[in-house]
Amino acid sequence: PTEVQQAGTPFTADWMNHIEDGIYNAATRADISSNPNLLINGGFAVWQRGESFTIPRTGYGTGKYTADRWRVWANLDSTGGNITVTKAADGMHVESDGAAFMSYRFEAADVEALSGKTLTLSLSRNGAVSVIPVTLSGNAFSITLLYGAGTTTINWIKLEVGEEATPYVPKGYGEELLACMRYYQVTGNIFLPGYITVGGASCSYVPPVPLRTTPTLGGNVNDTTVRPVDH
Repeated sequence: PTEVQQAGTPFTADWMNHIEDGIYNAATRADISSNPNLLINGGFAVWQRGESFTIPRTGYGTGKYTADRWRVWANLDSTGGNITVTKAADGMHVESDGAAFMSYRFEAADVEALSGKTLTLSLSRNGAVSVIPVTLSGNAFSITLLYGAGTTTINWIKLEVGEEATPYVPKGYGEELLACMRYYQVTGNIFLPGYITVGGASCSYVPPVPLRTTPTLGGNVNDTTVRPVDH
């Protein structure tokens, strides 16, 4: 207390400068604040289906979902060959012998919420950030990965409301995974209690995240072992 009293006016001036600096820094942070990313898995962190894909250049219908929520495809006018998509430490790596494209789909409720709003799409390609036009066609939009033969890495993609792009802020992996699981889930081996009847066995499975619609089951769905309760 004695030192504070002796400091007098200089201490008060320093304290006021500190407060003013804090106010300035807060205003600066507000100026560069980021809008939320409207895209799920915009940083390509979640790859539930695998981490490497080979996609024939035969049109959208034979394209594949690669990183969750992102479908890669090529036009029918190609001369053959494949697109290779792999998970990379810095995003999605793409190799192709010709033009390659990627699409993202929204739910109907999302399309309705975005209707009439100005949207800005920004992406980082090989570390360089650019802002590109985006137009929703129905419930989807597409971007060009490659205009011709070559390789590229898409680090992240962000869609936001507004006329200007704001900084990309990645979400946590758990948050992205839960959002992706609304559209696709991998169960692995699971234990389901049920009962046996003359016609067979019956059991129920409740997914950890509610799905968008009634799912199609894939994988070893017939690989089932029935065990008595006391075992």
